This record gives sequence, structure tokens and C-alpha cells, in this order.
Amino acid sequence: MATIYDIIIAGGGIAGLYAARELSKAKLKVLLVDQTSTLGSTAWTPAITLEKFSLPKEGINAPFNEVIFGTLKKEKKWVSNQNIGYVLDYKRMSTLVLEEAKINGCIVLTQSTVNSLIKKNEEIVGINTTKGDFYGKYFIDATGSAGVLVSEIGLRKKVPCHPSVGMEIEIYDPDQHLKKFQNAISVFFDKDLFACGYGWVSTNGNNKYKIGIGESEVSSFKKHPNLELRLEEFIKLLLNDKKIEILEKHGGSIYGGHNFKVNSIRHKNLLGIGDTIGSFNPFLGEGIRHALYSSDMAVESILKNIQKGEDLDSYEKKWKKYTDFHWKLTSFINIALYEKNTQITQNFYNELIKIMDYLDVDDIIQIGQEYKIEVLLKKFPQNMNVIYALLRARFFNFG
Repeated sequence: MATIYDIIIAGGGIAGLYAARELSKAKLKVLLVDQTSTLGSTAWTPAITLEKFSLPKEGINAPFNEVIFGTLKKEKKWVSNQNIGYVLDYKRMSTLVLEEAKINGCIVLTQSTVNSLIKKNEEIVGINTTKGDFYGKYFIDATGSAGVLVSEIGLRKKVPCHPSVGMEIEIYDPDQHLKKFQNAISVFFDKDLFACGYGWVSTNGNNKYKIGIGESEVSSFKKHPNLELRLEEFIKLLLNDKKIEILEKHGGSIYGGHNFKVNSIRHKNLLGIGDTIGSFNPFLGEGIRHALYSSDMAVESILKNIQKGEDLDSYEKKWKKYTDFHWKLTSFINIALYEKNTQITQNFYNELIKIMDYLDVDDIIQIGQEYKIEVLLKKFPQNMNVIYALLRARFFNFG
């Protein structure tokens, strides 16, 4: 007789791994299925993420207590007396959380592709994989951008929007040419070099740095120069042709942003979490924290359904509340930041830099971590030009 698991989780990213750890901790029979042989590149997250979700500190590459924001002509730095966030070794962090899940009793099946759901009388009873069929009571789709299970039953399209793309290198800089970034995470805007996106530099600890370029929702209508060529130009600007050692180079894509449409994040006993449901917010390129929040909400709803009989609808209600006013406000601003690459867009970038002179580090944390854009509204009358530039970029940017 086939084993019937309490929970089957498809996908071994950080959201799926967290759900596996927490549900197995509750002594439930959990199966995690992932197509990679090594579950779990680097990524940043606010300091609050590690404490909130009890992530192992051994997965940290470097803390940062400085933020730099700028254009190619002007930049502004803020320094905090405590860590603002961490740059994570994503693969290492994933491995650590996976090991915690295994200790709790989670069964892990790697190198297995999830093909489809198994239904009986319209009820979801299992999944079909390249290693056979598996049966369970609850199912979590953590397959990320692929959205394998949620797209099968129409919760979202297989391709929900144009993808956002990025390319990044990791360098070793023992001569400290990039010393000003050694405690910082930095974001730069320029309508040409970072067309419809932004560039970034972040510490990665031990004289290592990440340099990258991202472009939001790339479509056939956006004809921009090759991303790799623009990244090379950015590196030259930062290093003035000084020789450095490139340790790693990689690129990727993700679905997310204001055009990501999802009809629902739950269908009966199937719940979507993380990038599967568009938890990536392109405002400052943050995804880990939001993916973990969605996972935590799903875990809580499943446990309350099992223990108290509470409806699983609570998951969708919590996620809608989490992505309500401030999330929608960032979507409004994202259009102004990333939709076009015209002089009107550049004027908006320039005015953003000017208003930064009136913001302190606490303001930046509120804007960057809590998405409290209303902080800018308190800077009257200095904020008038940036508000005007925002409205022009948002509503009258026809280039």
C-alpha cells in the first residue's frame, strides 16, 4: 500500500525548505520533492529576516550596515550603528535549513521532476513525478517561477508576465579598489546603462563583491543593448580598468512585479508559496523575506486546519493583507522606475537623488524594508520636485 504523506512539497527553494522544516517539526509526515541534486548564488535580506524565521547564522556571507543609492553622477551613503541586513550564501543557507528539516523527519527526494497532480473525483490526492507517484493530504507548490502545480489547475498562467532578468559577477578584490562598498549594499539608476532596471554592488565578505544589472519585465518591445555588455561597462566604470579576479558569473530570470497576475494562491488542499505566487518585489529586488512570509502563512494555515479545523482560506486572506497598501504603492512607483528609459525617467532618478539629502538612515530603512513611501511626503517642501517627476514618469512618459 502506498505511503500517504501529510504534506507533499514540490520545490526546494528557501520557501519550500522552510515549510518542510516547520511542518516536520510539528511531527507531520512530510515529503519534499525537488529536481536538483543540490538543494538551495548569494542574495541579500533585511536583518529582521534571520530572527523572524530562525535562519541559521552559518548561512551568512557578510553583514552590511551601509546603504548607497545613486545615479552615475551622484550618490548618497547612509551608515547605521547596527546591521541593516545580510548578504546570504543562498546555497549554504538552503543546505542548512534542509538538514534541519531532515533531522525533524522530513523525507527528501531529489533529482525528481514534478510532472502533474493526481486527482480522484476532482480532489487532489497526489503528484506524478519522474520517480513515481506520491500521495498526500495537503500539497504545497514551491516550484518558483515554473509554478508547475498552480498553473496546471489555473491559479495562474504558466507564463504570468514578462520575466525580469539579471546578470551578476562575483569578484575578488584584495587590493580594495571597491573598498567603499565593503560594508554596503548599493543600488544605481541610469536610463541607458541600467535601462528599465538598476545596477547593484554589494559586499560578499572577505574582499569579495557582487556586481550586477537587472532589467524588469523584459519584452520584445524593449530593445536594449545586451545585458552582458552593459554589465562589462558598469564594471569598467567602477574599477577604472583595474585588474580583478572574477570568481563567478551567472544570470537568471524571475517572474514578479505589477504585471504578475494570479487568480488565487490556493485551491482546496493545494497552496502556492514564494515565487510561485509572485512574492518577488522588484522595488529593490527583494524576494527571500517575502517568500518566507508566504511560506510561514501557509504553514500556519495548514496546522490550524489540522489541529482546529480552521478553513485554509485564512492563508489567502493573510497574504492579501501582507501585499496590500504599501506593496501596491511600490508597484505604482515601480512603473515609474522601470517601465521606460527616457529622459523623463532619468529626471525622476535625478530628483530621487536630490531628496535623499533630506533622509536619514531610519527613513531609508522604513522605505527600503517596510515600503513606507509616505516618508517622502513628510519632507515638504523639498519633496515637491520628486513628486512632480514621479507623476510625469508614471503617467506622461510616452517615449
